[in-house]
Order: sequence, then structure tokens, then C-alpha cells
Amino acid sequence: MALHTFPRKRTLPAWVSSLVLHVLLVTLCGLLIPLPAPTKLSPQDRVGRIVLATASTANTPAYFDGSRQNQAANTKTTPQATSPFPSLENKPLPNLPSLALPGSAASEIDRHDLLPSLSLKSSQRGQLLSTEGNDAILAEDALRQKAGQFSGPPAEVSLFGSPHAVGRRFVFVIDRSKSMGDDGLGALTAAQLELTAALDRLEPTHQFEIVAYHHKTVFLGEKQLLPATPENTSRLSRFFNNLAAFGKTDHARGLLAACHLRPDAIFLLTDAGDPSPNPLQMRTIVQTCAGRTSIHCIQFGFHQAPSQPSFMRKLASQTGGSYTFYALHP
Repeated sequence: MALHTFPRKRTLPAWVSSLVLHVLLVTLCGLLIPLPAPTKLSPQDRVGRIVLATASTANTPAYFDGSRQNQAANTKTTPQATSPFPSLENKPLPNLPSLALPGSAASEIDRHDLLPSLSLKSSQRGQLLSTEGNDAILAEDALRQKAGQFSGPPAEVSLFGSPHAVGRRFVFVIDRSKSMGDDGLGALTAAQLELTAALDRLEPTHQFEIVAYHHKTVFLGEKQLLPATPENTSRLSRFFNNLAAFGKTDHARGLLAACHLRPDAIFLLTDAGDPSPNPLQMRTIVQTCAGRTSIHCIQFGFHQAPSQPSFMRKLASQTGGSYTFYALHP
């Protein structure tokens, strides 16, 4: 009887079994033993540093942190870098011209240089800023008078028996509408004679201007006060010879033209014909006088003064002036 032999089973080497066993044990220990909790750093301990690296040699870089001590130590032990570019560390910098930056001298500018000066001549008053108004002009005039710019004694002027107006600057406002001419009252001829006598009593240190009006205005000079010199006063005759009486009447236009010259006194010569200034125009005239210009009103007529008070009485009262009625003979 023949015997059958079975193949022998293969077994793993002993070292393999030992390795698997140790791996399982290490894994098991890692699962069972807890790891220590991570330590929380305070804000003071959370410090970061920037490390700069420069190639000192082809193979060995030299590192520099933010510390001066480490930098000094590394500088002593690290050989100098060999760079193909020339070093500029020990070479003096070229002298560069100093540049004046825009606004660099702003602290040296006086803030008063940016404001308009109040020491203006009468011809320059229109250059004031619109936000300043009459107060700045009055302040400027007060300073000029205090400094004695208008030297000499003031003059006293009276027309057609009116109370005297005292001052150094006078404006004579004459109505030249049709009713004032030779076909009407003939007041223009009488006004010429009276003004000629009044101007002869002024001195060259005084100033004057003549404004004639109907629906427009015309000036003796260039819309400014003139020194009362013989040369200027002699222009009066030619002015009246070329002054025709016609057109409508606009009292407010003539008065406002005179007020803007800022005289000490205004003489208004008119028959007070209609239309009279409305309340708004009256208020504007009084405000433009600003309490320093008096208006002396002279009303012409053929008979006695009108029983009904005209705007001239009110205007004289509100500006500190006077009212006079002068009767002309037909």
C-alpha cells in the first residue's frame, strides 16, 4: 500500500511577527495615553521676527535678525560678501540742491496778508469784498479822519436860506425834469446862481460834486468828489449850460448816486414832483447814508409850502438834515 505525503504549510518568519506585534503595541499606547494640552501663549510671548538673508558666499548665506547684538556678532564672524556690483556704503553722497516744496513756507505767511486792507482810497472802495458791506467802509473812513487826512477847518454851506450844513465834503443833487426848467418853475437858473456863490466860499481842502437827474443821472466830474479848486468850480457854468430840463422824475436814483459818494452833507433841490420814492427806496437811502450823511432838502414852488408833508420832510428828519421851502416868483 502506497503512502501519500501532503505539502507542508509555510509559516511567517519570527521577525515579521515581532514587528507587527510591536507596531500594534505602540499604536495602542498612543491611543490610551493622553497627550499634554498645548500651552497658550500670552500676547507678550507672541513675538515674530523678520529674518533677512544675504548671500555672503556662493554656498553659505548669512542670516540677520532684528537684534543689533546678533547683527554685530554675525558681522564679525561672517566674511564680506563678494558682489559683482560696486558698493556705495563708504562713498559720499552727491550734494543735492535743496528744493522748496509747495506750501513749505506757509507758516511764515501772516494771516493778515490774506485779508483786504481797510486803508483804501476813495476810488478803491468798490474793490472791497461784497461780504464786508458798509461797516468796513465806515471803519476805514473813521481811521482816515482820525489820522487827519482831511486837514483844515470844515465849511458851512447854506442854499436859499436853509440852515447851514457843516462838513468838508458836499454833494448837490438837482432835479432836471421838465417841471424844473424855464417852461416850468425856472428853478435850474436859480440853482446855478446859488451854487456858484456857495462854491466860491469853499477852500481847496474841501470837496464837492454835482449830480443832476431825471430818469437818468449826470455828474459834473467822473462820479467822484472833486477838490474845490478854482479850476473845478469854474466848470459849473458850462455844466448848467448843457443841462436841458426834460424827462421823467426819479428822485431815488439821484439820491442814491449821491449817497454812494459818502459826503458829509447832501443838498437836494427839487419841486418834489411825483412819483415820490416808495417806502423801500426811502429805507435804502437812509441806510446808505449810514448815519453819517445828512440830507438837506430844498423844495421849490410858486406859492406857500404845501400843506401835505412831502417825502422831503421825512427824509430830512431821518438823516439829521433840514427842510426848506423856497417860493419862486412866476
